[in-house]
Amino acid sequence: MMKAIGRNLIIEKIKEKQRDGLESVTIDCSEGQPRIWLKNVSYDYDSIEFVQLPHTKTQVLVNLGIPKGALSSGKYPDGTGLARLEFIINDEIRIHPNALIEFDSLVRRYGVLLDHRKKIENIKKSDLYHKDPFNREILKLKETIDTIREITTGYDDKEEYYIEKLAEGIATIAAGVWKVLPNGEIGECVVRLSDFKTNEYANLVGGWIYEGEENNPMLGFRGCSRYVHEEFQEAFILELKAIKKAREWGLINIVPMLPFCRSPEEAKRIIEIMEEEGLVRGQNGLKVYVMAEIPSNIICADIFCEYFDGFSIGSNDLTQLTYGVGRDNEKMIPLMNSYDYNTNSESIRRSVSHLIKTAHERNRKVGICGQAPSDDPDFLRFLIREGIDSISLNFDTFARGRINTWRTEIIESKLTEENKKNTYKFLDKCDNLIDNIRIPRGKLRNMVRKQRKEADKKLLEATEKFDNIFEEISEISYNFIRDLNQGDLKAFDKLYNKYDEKITKCEIEIPKLTEQIREFGIF
Repeated sequence: MMKAIGRNLIIEKIKEKQRDGLESVTIDCSEGQPRIWLKNVSYDYDSIEFVQLPHTKTQVLVNLGIPKGALSSGKYPDGTGLARLEFIINDEIRIHPNALIEFDSLVRRYGVLLDHRKKIENIKKSDLYHKDPFNREILKLKETIDTIREITTGYDDKEEYYIEKLAEGIATIAAGVWKVLPNGEIGECVVRLSDFKTNEYANLVGGWIYEGEENNPMLGFRGCSRYVHEEFQEAFILELKAIKKAREWGLINIVPMLPFCRSPEEAKRIIEIMEEEGLVRGQNGLKVYVMAEIPSNIICADIFCEYFDGFSIGSNDLTQLTYGVGRDNEKMIPLMNSYDYNTNSESIRRSVSHLIKTAHERNRKVGICGQAPSDDPDFLRFLIREGIDSISLNFDTFARGRINTWRTEIIESKLTEENKKNTYKFLDKCDNLIDNIRIPRGKLRNMVRKQRKEADKKLLEATEKFDNIFEEISEISYNFIRDLNQGDLKAFDKLYNKYDEKITKCEIEIPKLTEQIREFGIF
């Protein structure tokens, strides 16, 4: 097994092994650090009843992209904190918006190029004829036009195709997560407007016509800078029309969110454009949020509050822009951990703390939509102490994130500092024991599945014992926090000792069980 951090590094490792003749790869991205096996690996899973998850004061939301995913997973969280338009554009639309806006012009351009081509053909012996400067562009343009016609079949108005498909995707997500919360409010569906970078827009059909080379797309022509630029503003307006259409269908839980907004002046102009298109803050309950992912968003948080109703912290971009380090730079990854250029660092904590304080003083909400709270329990504790309003996680970490948030809220609000330390230490012990038995338990369960009715009696007994101790440890950690919440905190030591005794028995039992399963080839 190889361990790696950063998607670019993972891709390079896979390509390297493919050149060596590797046929199978298994990638596990279910936890904070991706893991890669250079072979087929059997896997195990546990089913979770989401309705049984404890409720939290801090909203635990889910990140969504593909509209179909919202129909199956959207009803469980209290809303979505990040729905990315990029997924809808990539999967459903597939065409660069400017190629749709200027489709008729592209067709005329193709005709002009053909005329030039015919004139050159008449000059058989000229240098122009042999160099044929128009042929390559003619072929590429024809292919683009034909593809657009094929994809947009049934739509004479190509702009309407973009608006309609985008609105349908947004509406599907918003309908999927529609939920009346205990306080009577409708759970929000926060839709981040497009944040493709230049190289990503270039990959769309027709993108080659409009997107040039950019040395550092991460810091270039992206986010709100596109929206206010004459080359892209019409495309941005199509997104606004799609948002408006979806809300007019009754999905008033949709909250548009702006990405990568560099300055208050940029924010002011964006809000003006939105108002011109009929999206006015406060009308029909419309809120507008902004990503807090640039140091200027933090430094000028008080001014940004004049234009937005809430913030969503993009911890990855905020971290790399605060420290001036690319998060996918292979050489920098070990340094990021060694020298604290990471999310759970003093600089980022101070930034987040300042943002929450400034926003709350002005009655603005603050959430976070990165994986940091799920991957780092210590950072989650910090966020809860600071009073963050919501945490939005990928669906595969939602259950764990909800449980950890519930735990943290109780511990931080009820216990003394000394008792907090002991409680977190106890929970870490429980979680580590579960992690230690997860793999051998999974292997046993997979062996039983393969053998089915022919499974050995000893194998079945061993599997049952591992299942029982897995459930017992889970119940111990849950019941301890539940009793802390409901009981007399003056009797903390007595309660702690009671549950510590239970978990110690599990600690003693696990090595015995592990020894017993060696006969099945599990180590």
